[in-house]
Amino acid sequence: EVCPPDWDGLICWPHGSFGQVTKVPCPSYIYDFNHKGHAYRKCDANGSWVFVEQWNKTWTNYSECLRFLQPLSDDEARQDFFERLYVMYTTGYAVSFSSLLVAIVIIGYF
Repeated sequence: EVCPPDWDGLICWPHGSFGQVTKVPCPSYIYDFNHKGHAYRKCDANGSWVFVEQWNKTWTNYSECLRFLQPLSDDEARQDFFERLYVMYTTGYAVSFSSLLVAIVIIGYF
């Protein structure tokens, strides 16, 4: 017995082996998803996908796919801020230095 293929509204799930967790790559057609992650779904011993009564839905774990949608921790946000600041001031210095060289060349020409 195997769990039948299924469409959950986001992913088309292949056959699943009973008692096993099926892993499928996160869909690339959803822009904000982490496309390197995977979604998971479990096939129970009866050959059907695990169903959660209180949600009235089949259980699917998209936590790896939603990684980009979750807010960053303070340390990650601080590191991201300083990395962006580094790129900005390095670019600014490079533009300023290039302008200075062009000005020196022009003055030297005259």
